[in-house]
Order: sequence, then C-alpha cells, then structure tokens
Amino acid sequence: MSELHEHEHEHEHEHEHEHEHEHHHHDHDHEHEHHHEHHHEHDHHHDHHHHDHDHEHEESIPGYKIFESHVHEGATVCSFEKNSKMHYEDAAAVMEQSIQNVKEWLNSEGAVIGHVKGYVKETQRTRAFSTVGAELNVTDKVEDGSVCAFAAIVFGPTEDELKAKVLELFAGLV
Repeated sequence: MSELHEHEHEHEHEHEHEHEHEHHHHDHDHEHEHHHEHHHEHDHHHDHHHHDHDHEHEESIPGYKIFESHVHEGATVCSFEKNSKMHYEDAAAVMEQSIQNVKEWLNSEGAVIGHVKGYVKETQRTRAFSTVGAELNVTDKVEDGSVCAFAAIVFGPTEDELKAKVLELFAGLV
C-alpha cells in the first residue's frame, strides 16, 4: 500500500515539475540571448565532469559482459561479469583456482587485500517480456552455462597491473 502511495506522490511531483518547465520555457523565449549563453556554459561543464568520471574504465573486452577497473581512495578496484559456456561445477572449479592464483599473486607482491571475491551461478532459464505497444512478446531462453562474477579491492598494484593479471589468471574461464 505504501509503495502505491509513494508512486502517486512521485506522479504529483512530476506534474509540478512539468508545470515549472512550461513556465521556464516562457522565460526562455523572453531572454533568449541570456539563456543561450548559460546553456553553453552548462554543456562545457558537463563535458568536463564526464571527462573526470571517465576514470572508471568500463571496457569492452571480448568474452566479458562487464569489465571495470578504477582507482578509488587509493585502492585499485577491478571487477568483471561474464557468461561462461561451462557448466556450474566446471566454472566454479576454474573460478576457485583463478581467485586462489590472484590471491597468491597479490600476497607475493606485498599488496594489501581489502577483499577479493567472486561467485558463479547457473544460467538455466530466462523469460523475457517486451512490447512496443501492440502484443506482449514473451521469449523463453534455456541456456546451459554459468554467470561468473569477480571483484577485487586491493592496495598496491596499479590499475594496469591488476587488470592484466586478472585477465591472464581468468583466461581458463570460457
């Protein structure tokens, strides 16, 4: 019940926002010059902000659904998610060995491990729903395989070193 109420409240808020926007639009026509200059500054600021944020590298690495690495408050962070064709038990065995290898490498480098963790889950069945306004399309997909995820927060190695090592040590996960 409370969720429904919150939703109604959000809707009212959106409506108010639209109203303000219309009002603003009227001002926009009136002070066209001023608004245009301001808008230009805003764009510039946005680009700049985006550039700073770009330090979180989400890269497209073949075989990986997500591969991210960045530095956060002095810690090097690296994580990935990938779909594996291996069955659960096989994928889990490779994950365990790979994480063991990552841990040993970090210890040999004298790194401080905030945490190194991962998981494997079976893919099995997915049912997807989509519509473009006409009928609802329902698609069933039954897949063999696993979803594998890994995350590490460590102090010591650089972003490039950690990334390269993770890619090397998880190469057996296919």
